[in-house]
Amino acid sequence: NFEVVLTKTIGSVDRGREKLLGRGQGLDEQGYQDPDFAEAPERSADPETLRQRADAYVDAKFGAFEAVLAKTLEAVGRGRQKLHGRVATDDLGAHIAAQDAAGGQGHTSDADYLAGLAELATPEPRQAPQPTQQPPQYPAQPQGEPSYAQAAYGYQEQPLQQGAQDAYG
Repeated sequence: NFEVVLTKTIGSVDRGREKLLGRGQGLDEQGYQDPDFAEAPERSADPETLRQRADAYVDAKFGAFEAVLAKTLEAVGRGRQKLHGRVATDDLGAHIAAQDAAGGQGHTSDADYLAGLAELATPEPRQAPQPTQQPPQYPAQPQGEPSYAQAAYGYQEQPLQQGAQDAYG
């Protein structure tokens, strides 16, 4: 809320002024330590030093206040436009009108637009396919060697004998 920010800024500037004059206690309205009081320059016996410190402090506070006012002004402008019924489509219309005034020659009809799309969709001529390289041929493994499973378990499979009873049933 702008009123809260403005009130805090005014209070901060007042406390800074009190410190510069040597009358401040460093507490805000609620009695807590004021961080702005710590930022304010110390009172000096030299008038020139006091003036320079005060100017720097006031410049910093005015800069912060200016930023708050700028943001508030933007918010007020948006609120005014909203109250007057302005919507985002109005901005779009203004943008299109500005483009038309700039002389940008876009598509003048649907046919022009579709012709432009057709140009984009037309594929470029393809080049002749490159012959693919054949993978290297490896010699076939001889069938006489034991299979991987046999070698791994260290036994060979026993052939099923005729007339032997099945263990499962």
